[in-house]
Amino acid sequence: MIKTLFKLIGIAFLMTGCNLLNSEIDGEKVDVNDSTKIYTFKDNGEKVSGTVVFYELDPKTAKKFKKSVREVADGKRINKGYDYYPNGSIGAEYPYDSNGLITGTVKYYFENGQLGATIEFKDNKENGLSKEYNDKGIQSKEIVFEAGTKVKEYDFDDSGKKIIPAIEKLELVEYKTGFYEYRDFNSYQLLYQPMVIMKWKNISSEPITEKIEMEAIFVDNKKGEEWSKASDYFQGYSDAPLQAGLSRQSSLQSSVGYTSAYGIYKADISCQIIINKQLFKTIKIKNDFLTTNRIQ
Repeated sequence: MIKTLFKLIGIAFLMTGCNLLNSEIDGEKVDVNDSTKIYTFKDNGEKVSGTVVFYELDPKTAKKFKKSVREVADGKRINKGYDYYPNGSIGAEYPYDSNGLITGTVKYYFENGQLGATIEFKDNKENGLSKEYNDKGIQSKEIVFEAGTKVKEYDFDDSGKKIIPAIEKLELVEYKTGFYEYRDFNSYQLLYQPMVIMKWKNISSEPITEKIEMEAIFVDNKKGEEWSKASDYFQGYSDAPLQAGLSRQSSLQSSVGYTSAYGIYKADISCQIIINKQLFKTIKIKNDFLTTNRIQ
């Protein structure tokens, strides 16, 4: 008898819960906390359970339309939420976890129903791969996120082929640093200037044809002072493309240096290597003498 009673109570509870979730609630009666995203009723502050529907005015027709729908249980978003266009087609789809946070693949659509973008989320933050598509269904962009921070971004050409930036086609297979003896014949001044010599390899399967500009920023770490900048075209538009599997050397030298060789032994210089405006690596300059600008 008791077991039967509990079963009946359980069934009644489930039916009540289903009815609550299926009940439609006007979004005008609901407050949504900006930080917690908890849904409460404006009149009594109680947590919402049900299907909350938000309406907006379409400026073209001056009529209200269903802008978004969220399923809510005990104030938290559950299952999936949807945004809509005035014509009734889905504009976006959001998956929610047990805590009411966006977790999973968010999908955005064009007004004609075609997929426009997908973004991976975890705990309300972009986390993973984001893909964007043009109105022809061809992928146009790809972004990699980590906990809401963009870490990589790629464009695609008109055919949908990913454009890999030069910084990812090159591998720094070897480098050497030190101080190079330079004599200014105009002022007859002798300087020991920090230099970095690098050997780069094309690790892609295709020749590198795009322009590649390399820049070095030399920093005196003891003084917290930028010494100088040096830049050079590792590859210009008129240069022969660096073929797949081959390597090429380059060197960057500071215009500032020590007038005495003794200054080298106490130096604390670092060099930021920048490729096409993107920071690649920070290198510590060794307190050694260099006699050539090539790696032998």
